[in-house]
Amino acid sequence: MVLFLLLGLPCAKRFLHKEDFDFEERATRVRRDGGPGSTEQEYPKQYPLLGFHDTNLERDYLSDWVVHTKSRLYMGLAIAFSLFFALTTSIWLFIWLRSTIWEDKSPETGYTIACAMICTVLWPIAGVVIATGFLMERRGRMAGLGHFTFAVVELTFLLFIVLQSIDLYFGTKDEGKLVRSRALFGYAGFANEILYLRLVPILLSLFFLHMPSLVTIEISLAIVFMTAVVPAISGAWDAYSVANITKYMNDIGLGFCEFFDDDDSNQVCATYYGLLFAEPLILIFGATIIVSASAVYVEYSHRKAFINKNVIDTLQRQREWHLSQQQEEQEHLIHSIFPPSVAKDLIKRKVREEAVKGRGCEDPGFLRMTAHRRHRGGFGQMSLDRLVAQMHEEVTILFTDIVGFTSMSQTVAPQQVMEFLHVLFVEFDNLIDMDSTLWKVETIGDAFMVASGLEGVRIESRRSSKTATTSSSLSNPLSPAIAAVLFGKSALEMAQTLTMPNGELCQIRAGMHTGDVCSGVVGTRMPRYCLFGDTVNTASRMESSGVPGRLQISEVTHALVCDEDGFAWDERGFVEVKGKGRLRTYLLRERG
Repeated sequence: MVLFLLLGLPCAKRFLHKEDFDFEERATRVRRDGGPGSTEQEYPKQYPLLGFHDTNLERDYLSDWVVHTKSRLYMGLAIAFSLFFALTTSIWLFIWLRSTIWEDKSPETGYTIACAMICTVLWPIAGVVIATGFLMERRGRMAGLGHFTFAVVELTFLLFIVLQSIDLYFGTKDEGKLVRSRALFGYAGFANEILYLRLVPILLSLFFLHMPSLVTIEISLAIVFMTAVVPAISGAWDAYSVANITKYMNDIGLGFCEFFDDDDSNQVCATYYGLLFAEPLILIFGATIIVSASAVYVEYSHRKAFINKNVIDTLQRQREWHLSQQQEEQEHLIHSIFPPSVAKDLIKRKVREEAVKGRGCEDPGFLRMTAHRRHRGGFGQMSLDRLVAQMHEEVTILFTDIVGFTSMSQTVAPQQVMEFLHVLFVEFDNLIDMDSTLWKVETIGDAFMVASGLEGVRIESRRSSKTATTSSSLSNPLSPAIAAVLFGKSALEMAQTLTMPNGELCQIRAGMHTGDVCSGVVGTRMPRYCLFGDTVNTASRMESSGVPGRLQISEVTHALVCDEDGFAWDERGFVEVKGKGRLRTYLLRERG
């Protein structure tokens, strides 16, 4: 009778725990197979009426049920309290009639009043206890809210039925009390009293509460006990014997059974009237069966919906996690192609464009759709042409190229050339990562282009494990020109440690110039971040007219770095530069 209450004990949970159901595995199988499976292994196993084999899953299920039916739970308790409060008022009126009309001041009157009052206050007490449980669970001080709530409700019903059974037993044991009950409710007075005065709050509440089937069945069994067993113990069922029914019918002038001469017909007649008088009991038994069957069906549907909801939620979380990973990878790729300020602007513009066309950025469904569009369409469809060109002042541009690259490419396989360039340029990338002032603009063949001092490039989000060990630490930032010279010097030294595919030592030329440039994104298909201006052309000429193994700088750049300790410069004089005429240049010479 109190099996559900015992299931909440820790020892019962350990005994019933037979598996650990994993929704992640279930969701992965569904995603792999393309839809829900039909085998029993796809769903968590269950005990009949007792719940899932996974007691942790059963706890979550009951808590989810309580949260989603909280309003119905309070409504059921409110209905039970309201109905029994009205019935208690009727009992007071009945007692008043007994004391005034029949002048009956029997000692059981006080007990009846006390029983009615206790039964009335049970429902609000249960509501307060359940509300306290909700509050404790919200503050994280309570686990197993569902089992606690339903246990409180079941205990309230059982206490109500026990009190009503005791009152019913003493109310039907005395023949005089049965006579008074028949005066109000007819011959089957105690049956009507059970139905209308005692069980109406329970039966109506059960329709609203939607509790687990085990709880409902236990309450239904308690109702059957109160309805069938208690009257049998008190002797109230004796009133339904053939002799008593026949005598009662004759006493009230309905001697319908006297028209039958034989005893068998009288017995049939008495049985008919007995069933007629027992109609309230039949209604009670029928209602309990319907409520129990409905509870079993509702719980089956609710458990299935709970499992499907968790599978869908798990699938959704996995999908959102994968989309988030893909989005992060794409954004990381964008940040590696464009400077941070440009990359952030690209992403913000895309989100704003989709927000205008979509349902709003705050809609979770829209955010998932946006991530999916990013995944499928990438950033190639962004309005890159709308980006305004940006001017930068005092930017140092550095170019490098490999000496003898063309002749080497003609003598070795293209794959070897590509592999060599990859090794060399990865080393250059590592040097750039050591200083946030530097930015790799592009590579064209064997040419490597670096910009130093671009506005918006120096950021905190540059993820490089080598930043902390660099000689140009961010805590003591260098000027853009000095940073470019350090990179050029390191690049020259790094190149000399490598051997080209044709067996010769690698040697590069480097050229550098400082001035104003204009930056912007060119194209919408495979877009490129480019720098334009005479500064770029001059830096390229510094490299092409330079000396192998040396760094050549312009006179403008030399004025910015000539006073820097650790470097010495050889004046090369005037050099004929294509498209620029004669320019004074300087070559880097490391001090001894």
